[in-house]
Amino acid sequence: MKNFTLTIIFAIITVAQVSAKKAFAGYVINTNGEKIEGQVVVVSPTYNELKVKFIHTNNKKETFKAKELTEYGFEVKKYNRATKAYKTINITYVRKVVEDAPVRFGATDIMVERQVNGAIKVYNQYTEADAKIGGKVQHFFYVETTNGVEFTKVTKSNYKKVMKAATASLPALQKLVGTRGYGYKHIAKIATTYNETMSTRNTLATAN
Repeated sequence: MKNFTLTIIFAIITVAQVSAKKAFAGYVINTNGEKIEGQVVVVSPTYNELKVKFIHTNNKKETFKAKELTEYGFEVKKYNRATKAYKTINITYVRKVVEDAPVRFGATDIMVERQVNGAIKVYNQYTEADAKIGGKVQHFFYVETTNGVEFTKVTKSNYKKVMKAATASLPALQKLVGTRGYGYKHIAKIATTYNETMSTRNTLATAN
């Protein structure tokens, strides 16, 4: 259950499940590339991978299946106790083919949350132990990069190999993979560090 704390969306969905379904300002992009503004209804981690309940700006309600979309997203407010202010967080889901269906006998061509974007992308996927929506939920990471690592399920047994390959062009960070603070549960941190470092290097190189 530790991995759940790594994603903002899980905490939001958990709250939504307790206080009934909740809608957030967002959008969907269909397979024709059309972006439609409205509200995205958060139901559960697995439901929102398979279907998207959507409220159009004219209040018309519609449910999209994953195969009808390429992406969808929504905004949530996260409270910062230090600043005592709310910050807007953008949650983005994209369509991918995963190894395990969210529910038993379900589709594997689904929408997954993209937690980190950049040269290294990190995705979160959830599955249920049984076929009923709302059952026990498990969490998995997926990673893909621009340097050759295809969309890959990352587990505790293969994360070192995957993340070392992903960070190969940054040896200092690659050496840290698998050490304290850079373990399996820190995959998003590793990816973010890599993306920010490489972006800074590219910016400096361009400036010179």
